[in-house]
Amino acid sequence: MSGNLAANKNKILALYGLLDDEGKEVDDVGNKWFIGHPIRVNYDYVYDGVWQLDEAEMAAAWKSQPGFIKLRDVNGDTLLTAVDRQIIGQQDPKLIWGLTNSFSYKNFKLNIFIHGVQGITKVDEYMKDDVYESVRRNTINKNRWTPTNPTNDFYMNDKLAARMAGVNAEEEGDGIYFEDASFLRVKDISLSYDFPKRMIQKAGLERFRIFITGRNLATITKWNGLDPELDDQRNIPLQKEYVFGLNLSF
Repeated sequence: MSGNLAANKNKILALYGLLDDEGKEVDDVGNKWFIGHPIRVNYDYVYDGVWQLDEAEMAAAWKSQPGFIKLRDVNGDTLLTAVDRQIIGQQDPKLIWGLTNSFSYKNFKLNIFIHGVQGITKVDEYMKDDVYESVRRNTINKNRWTPTNPTNDFYMNDKLAARMAGVNAEEEGDGIYFEDASFLRVKDISLSYDFPKRMIQKAGLERFRIFITGRNLATITKWNGLDPELDDQRNIPLQKEYVFGLNLSF
């Protein structure tokens, strides 16, 4: 058994030296750079579920209604403003690891390689309803809210449901589309068999090995897009591959 583990940790210590009224250094919100946090973070409104039927009165106070998006009022002032935007995870993984196991029994050999990435959060573009590419419409079948399906997973199927008091359609951000892109993937499994030399020497062979290899056989993840390992979800995802072959040495 062999393995490797890489940890990625970075933190902004200082920026421009500009101080606020309390003497604290000012963050660069426009670039999403915050003192004491990693350099590549997600910053947006926090998705807090869907207004439910028994919350109709509270939703009305926000000029909303059951079935519409509920965004978190972080400071409790009953207004949705820029101060309610929060850091929602980081864009670079905290841990990258791999684990290789090799097993041998007589002339059989089995190799298993598992790869993992943890602690990364990014926008799943396929959760949006306006993801077009050529003549295809690329979006994910969502568990939407209806009066008979009062889920908190996704708002009702209505463009108006994407709007919230104090937040214009252009300002909604991607808070609802952030997902944990961590994953564990069975990257490679290979099984081989070496024929005994006494069997192959008569044929003038020094070595005769047959093998079967499977790649990207299984992925465990909460990611709903094509492939958590892809930066651009419009690219072709990693595919399962099966390779049969033999090695001959004379």
